Amino acid sequence: MKKPAGQDLLIVLALAAITALAFAPVATYPFIRLDDYGYVVDNTHIHEGPTPEALTWAWTTFEKANWHPLTWWSHMLDYRLYEADAGGHHLTNLILHILNALVLFGVLRKITGARWRSALVAAWFAVHPLHIETVAWISERKDVLSTLFGLLAIGAYAAWTREGGTRRYVTTLLLFAASLASKPMLVTLPLVFLLLDYWPLNRIPDLRDGKVLWNRLREKVPLFVLSVASSAVTVAAQRAGGALSDVENVPLTLRTANAAISYWRYIGKMLWPRELSIFYTYPSLEGGAGWSAGLTAAAVAGLIVATVLVFMARRRWAVIGWLWFLGTLVPVIGLVQVGRQAMADRYTYLPLVGLFIMLAWAGGEVCARFANRRALRAATAVAAALTVAACATGTRRQVGYWQDSITLFEHALTIAPDASSVHNNLGVELVLVRDWDRAEHHFQRARDIAPESPEAYFNLGRLLAGRGRSAKAAENLKRAAEIQPDRAASHFHLGLALRQDGRPEEAVLHLREAVRLDPTWVAALNQAAWLLATSSDAAVRDPATALRLADRAAELTEYRDPNTLDSLAAAFAASGRFDRAVETATVAQRLATAQGNQRKAAALGRRLEAYRRGKPWVTP
Repeated sequence: MKKPAGQDLLIVLALAAITALAFAPVATYPFIRLDDYGYVVDNTHIHEGPTPEALTWAWTTFEKANWHPLTWWSHMLDYRLYEADAGGHHLTNLILHILNALVLFGVLRKITGARWRSALVAAWFAVHPLHIETVAWISERKDVLSTLFGLLAIGAYAAWTREGGTRRYVTTLLLFAASLASKPMLVTLPLVFLLLDYWPLNRIPDLRDGKVLWNRLREKVPLFVLSVASSAVTVAAQRAGGALSDVENVPLTLRTANAAISYWRYIGKMLWPRELSIFYTYPSLEGGAGWSAGLTAAAVAGLIVATVLVFMARRRWAVIGWLWFLGTLVPVIGLVQVGRQAMADRYTYLPLVGLFIMLAWAGGEVCARFANRRALRAATAVAAALTVAACATGTRRQVGYWQDSITLFEHALTIAPDASSVHNNLGVELVLVRDWDRAEHHFQRARDIAPESPEAYFNLGRLLAGRGRSAKAAENLKRAAEIQPDRAASHFHLGLALRQDGRPEEAVLHLREAVRLDPTWVAALNQAAWLLATSSDAAVRDPATALRLADRAAELTEYRDPNTLDSLAAAFAASGRFDRAVETATVAQRLATAQGNQRKAAALGRRLEAYRRGKPWVTP
């Protein structure tokens, strides 16, 4: 017979092996353009780190509508190790996920004494298909990192309850703070500690003993203070990033209905993980159908009845498992709506542990009740193993949808065909692979489904402009600018489309508006200056303003960009200062040649000839 320590080691090795096998393909996958580029690929702070300046930035920024400095630090370390090799970043996520499964097993094993039930919970956690999104999406580093610190905090808390000591309590506090600094998802962890006091730590023998309850709450005050502070910072970050939905867009009644129904949808997907997607349409938004009053009432009543039944069962593990699931989902269940999704697989990462505990301990009780029936116990063990194998197989298959952005979004549309944002994201990906026709189709679908969303108009307009259909491009870009008038990019590209369509007077108005909204945007400054300096339309030409804008663009590029110097030379010529025009164009031509841009150098050569003859450059 194997010694207990040997059995635990075998369980640990088995957990690591099945998790690695289930998720192995992710190590070969690229970055997903949705968020991964903002978090890693295009984020200069991540590329610079870990420098003192970048590390400080991580603690002070609300970028991506979040405050999670330790997550930023982890991305910086990854970039130092792997640079832009996505496989390395994926591997870190997978390693952290494996560690989470092992720590979960270790903590449950320690506080419950139940080896095989703890192993089963950890195995389900490790390979359940609902956890693919957290592991396969580099941007969800915050989930795996926050959960690691959270599980370690549970272990530290359990040690403190057994042995006491300020050091152990401070360790718990620091690990909890690290979890919140990775992602604020676990703000409810102090309540989880309270649940664990009830079972399996048995520090609350009787719920009717008010004195004991008060003592258990009082000792957690520092933890609750951290939760409140983290919640306040999170709301500020999401409000600053525009992630919080207005009450007018998503009223409380709709949010409450969606929350109640989402609980049951999560349970359903836990039991039968099919039709998993990166995006689930929110009722009445993005083409979603509103929840019926009857379904809402049934969902709410069902939660109440289930809770009552759990308490009536007089099984502490059932109470804790159910309340763990309900409570840890509260921050993301949608009562405070963030984004446009109804629910998300990633939100279940730690909450499902509660349901897994209920199932594993229920199975354990069946085995204990029929201890003399070896065949029944064996059948229960085989059934448990088969569920783990089924989850691992499903995960290995489902993870294939994450092989690239196009595959991911196409799969999402098979589940939510009227998801405007998914059509839009797929359109962007198709543009990048030059599949213009399909991209146009998906942008049009996104626009038709959500006619008040500016992004589809913007992307469709840019695509049409690139295909030479300037009138239609201007029509869509104008609508994007009307919906979101303070977005400089909409005015900028509208200006370019109008100029392409032969409407320079309208074009210059929008180019100047783009400059007003973003005074340091070099491209907007440069395009506005060029049009004001070279237009053949006297009503548009404004040499003085052109000179001011062109000089600002050249200054921002340290007078080393041939394009901005080209516009500056044209502005000098339009102002009659041909000596400066020749001098500036000569420098621009030299820079273009040095950069290997022969086409630009040749164009500057033609303009130089005009300036030397005392003639400004005029475009039709």
